[in-house]
Order: sequence, then structure tokens, then C-alpha cells
Amino acid sequence: MHPLIAQNVFRLKDGRFEQIGQGWVKHAFATVQETHCSLDCTPSSDNQHLGVNCSDAYTSTNNGNVLRMGPKFEVNPVTGVFPWPPFDFGNAVPTVISKRLQVHNVDVDPAQNPGATYVVEVQYVARDDAAGGNRHNNASYRKAGVAVPLPGEFSFTLLDATQRNLPAIEAWRAADPGVRLSVVDADGRFYVGVRVTDLGNGRWRYEYAIQNLDSHEAARSFTVPIEDGVQITNIGFHDVDYHSGEPFDGTSWPGVHDPVADTLSWSTATFQQNPNANALRWGTLYNFRFDADQPPGTAAGVIGLFRGGLGYSQVVATTLAPHACTPVASLELGCSDGIDDDCDGLTDCADSDCCTAACDPGVDADGDLVGACDCNDADPAVWSTPGEAKNLVVGKQAGTALLAWTPPLDFGATATAFEALRSTSASNFVSSAVCLTLADPSQPAATDAQTPAPGGRFYYLVRAENACPGGAGAGPLGFASTGQERPGRSCP
Repeated sequence: MHPLIAQNVFRLKDGRFEQIGQGWVKHAFATVQETHCSLDCTPSSDNQHLGVNCSDAYTSTNNGNVLRMGPKFEVNPVTGVFPWPPFDFGNAVPTVISKRLQVHNVDVDPAQNPGATYVVEVQYVARDDAAGGNRHNNASYRKAGVAVPLPGEFSFTLLDATQRNLPAIEAWRAADPGVRLSVVDADGRFYVGVRVTDLGNGRWRYEYAIQNLDSHEAARSFTVPIEDGVQITNIGFHDVDYHSGEPFDGTSWPGVHDPVADTLSWSTATFQQNPNANALRWGTLYNFRFDADQPPGTAAGVIGLFRGGLGYSQVVATTLAPHACTPVASLELGCSDGIDDDCDGLTDCADSDCCTAACDPGVDADGDLVGACDCNDADPAVWSTPGEAKNLVVGKQAGTALLAWTPPLDFGATATAFEALRSTSASNFVSSAVCLTLADPSQPAATDAQTPAPGGRFYYLVRAENACPGGAGAGPLGFASTGQERPGRSCP
């Protein structure tokens, strides 16, 4: 099987990194033994194998030969397998741009894109390289500029050096140190980037970009947690066009803010609903954005998978999302000022922290401003039962379950830890539950390398815990639809 070469172009403008063009893949047919990457090239004896330390560079004329191009949709980037001959291979094309890397004029016109910079990317897919586990380093990018040789005509000029073995989204972080980038593996690799910009006047802009480098599973949704009370505006989405006969539906993913589920999500149809839905397939980058009235905090973003061939439906990415309140203390500082100092959604005497004389007269022996309802009046570090840990999400990576959740707003202490329970029964977290071993109990995350029996399922609950004695330090394991607290065993 010969290698394939995918070609893409991206634009960085006003803090946004977007893919603005892609082409069909070029089917390689021979190798040249060159020294672009190393002077220590040991060439092969034929033109069908690349020699050790040798390079095989192509011209734009060669890579743009439409008679050697095939569509992306037939290619599995995980295995490097594709049908032969590919769809429409070797056929004449109706226009000069068919199959080739296509970009809209309005996206590159300097008059309409002042201050924009551009990035071009090539990505190799090779069956033997995939079998060797090396497919994640097969994309490289280079900066480019746009020239206008004649009115209405635009051409790219390559700038700087090629950044080898790095996908194009790395150019966003290289250009802007405020970009946060994380990697998620789900049979292939997703890069999740986020940039939060303070707009002033109590507004922040959240800009996400997800590049599917080489996941055949693809993505069909992206969800971020949105805490109660956050005001969301200007929800947006951006994708890149398919063309020249690729069969995919280009309908944009609508963004939906669900204040009941406390989420903001974008999605397209499932594979079962429409195999040609506008999923985030390999070699493409999609954008998700919104404005909020709260600054960012670390959050668990969830990527929903499209094909469902891995036995799980989503993966978790560490990212940023708005928080509804910025706490100024770990408990209420005043119990009659109408201010929610600890951001637990409760103010003054409605907050259990307010056990002072103003709300609940009692002795404050340890001087922590908590009186009669202090769980331990000998320890100023604790004063009440912690609140509920919310927004538990479960994903999977390399056979391991990944858990993440939002810490409770009311810790009831200056420090808290977490417990995570796993059960084979959704209704029994007492006799059927086991405690997970957390690498760092102070962090709202856990992993589980165990897998359920064939046809079985695992269920998870988490709770916060502090040093309140007599069991008062164990927070709730969430609440059932009846409003009753879910019972569960204690750890260990």
C-alpha cells in the first residue's frame, strides 16, 4: 500500500484559528531519495522504498495532479487502508480547482482579512507506519502569506521553516501563549485548544478549536459545563467545506445552552441516523465559541464519538469553561450583607456557614466564625458537611475509564478530598460498590482500568469528604429524581 498525502490550510485572525480549506488526498506512486531532513541518507535500490534518513519531497504541481487524487472519505487513518482504485481516480475534472486544495476568496483576501496569518499543513497516511504505531507524528505545518499578483487573484507564499511532526493547531499555541492545548486519544488523536479573552465590562470570549488528526471514530458532539447563573451569548460554530463529490452533509452544528443540565453543547447526527453527517473527521478542525459573563476555570469538556466502534461513546478533555461566581472566601464572611462570599448559591442565614449569633446563636470555641452548627468546634478548618460534587462525566482512553467532576461549591472546610464508587448496579452503591483508588484525592478526577463483563455496565458516583467527625464529613452522593439522597458505602 502506498502512502497518501492530505493537504489543508488554516487562518489565524482576531485570536481565532480556523481551517479554511482542504483538498483530496494525493496517492503517492514513487519515492525520491533526498536529503532535506538529514545529510546521512542511505537511499534504497528502487523508487518504491524510502531509504534510511532520506526524504521524499513533492512539488505543488505533483501534489495537485488531479489524476492522482482520491477522496478522504474512503481512507481509514488508523490502519492506513483504502480501496483501490479510489473513487473517481484518474478521471478528468469539470473545473480547474476540482479535487485540489480549495479556499474561498473572501477567506484570504488581504483587504477583508487585515492582520491575518496563514498556516498550510500536509499529513501523510501510510499503512506500514500506522502498523508501526507512528502515525501521530505524520503532520507538519508551515506559515504562509497571501500575495495578490492580479486583482481578484490570490497566491500563497511560504514563510519561515517547516515545523515537522506537528499538526497545524500547534501554530495557534506558538503564536499565542494564552492558548491552552490538550491531547485526547480515541483510536486516533484529537487536539483540543481553547483561548479565553477578557472583553472588559464583565464579559469573556471562549474560543475552542478541535483538530481531529487521525481518529477514524470521528466526533459528533462537543460539550462544556456551564454553571448555574452564567449568561451565555454569541454562540457560534465554524467548519470547513468538503467538495468535489465527498458525500458529507455540511450542516453546521447548532449550539444549545441547557440551563437544567448546566451544559453548552454542539452536535450533529449520530452515525446510525446519518452515516454522512457533518462529523469532525480525520484531517479537519472545527471551532466552537461563545461569550459569557464569568471568567474561566478548569473544566471537563466532553467529545462525543461518531461511529461508536470502540465500545464507548465519548472521551473527556481538560479545558476551560466559565464559572458563575468568583469566591472571595471558603465560607460566608458576613451573614447579613446579601453577598454570596463562597459562591455556593446561598447567602447570609440561608447558608449553613452562618451559624453565628446573627443566625444561630452558639459558642464559637475555635474562632472560625461558626457557632452552634459547627461540626467540630475544636478545629477551625472544618465547620459543616460538604456539598454535592456535580457534573460527573465518564470517558474512555486506551481501555481506561476517565472520570471528572465539578467540586462542590460549599466545601464545609478549608480543604476537602473525594471518594469515587463503582458499582455493577445503578441502584446499589452499598453492597455492590467498590472504592476506586484515587491518584490524588484532592483533585476532581479519577481513572478506572477495570472493564465490565461482556454485556455488563459500570456505574459511578462521587462525593466530597472533609474532617468533620462522626461521619458528618461525608458529603452526598447526589440525589435521585425523587429528591432523596443516594445511599452508598464509605471508603475505604
